[in-house]
Amino acid sequence: MSSDDILQAVYDDYRTGLSDLTFNSKPIITNLTIIAAEQSKFAKMIVRAIEHHLDSVNPSMKLPAFYLLDSICKNNGPVYISMFQPRIVSIFMKTYTTVSQEVQKSLLRVLTTWYNTPSGKPLFSRDSLDSIKADLNSYNNPRRFNSSVKPHQNPKPYKVPQNLPNATIPLSNVPTPSSQLKF
Repeated sequence: MSSDDILQAVYDDYRTGLSDLTFNSKPIITNLTIIAAEQSKFAKMIVRAIEHHLDSVNPSMKLPAFYLLDSICKNNGPVYISMFQPRIVSIFMKTYTTVSQEVQKSLLRVLTTWYNTPSGKPLFSRDSLDSIKADLNSYNNPRRFNSSVKPHQNPKPYKVPQNLPNATIPLSNVPTPSSQLKF
C-alpha cells in the first residue's frame, strides 16, 4: 500500500466516522476525538475530512461537527490547532452563516471559550478570534446604503468648550472587545 493509499484510507475512514455524527452525541464526539489523538501523524487528513464534512453536511448537522473540531483542538493540542488556525475564521463564518439562529448562539458560546482556555491563552490566535468577531459584527449589522439619500450634515457643528475640567470616564462604562458581542 502506497503512502497516498494510506492517507486516502485514513481520510475515508474518518469521513465514515463523521457520517455517524448526525446529532450532538458526546460518545461519538469523544470517540472521534480519541481517534484523532491516536492518528495525529495523519492530522492533515483528519482536518481535511472535518472541513469537507462541515462544507457538505446539512446545516442541522453542522453544530455536532463543530463541537468535534472544538474537542479535537482542546484535547489534542498544537498539531490540530496549527492546522485549523489558518482557516478558522473562514470555517467559523461559513458554518455560522448557514445555520439557524439557535445554532448561531451555540457557536458564539464556543467562540467565547476559545478566548480563555485553562492555560489562560486563547485557543487560536487573538488576531483570528478578533477577525471572527469583526466578521460577526459585519454580518449581524450590515450597513445598507441608499445612494439617493445624502448623509446628514449639521450646518452648526457642536464645539467642545475649552474650559471644561478634566473628566474621567469610569472604566466600567467603556466597552471592551469581549463585551461588544452579545451572547
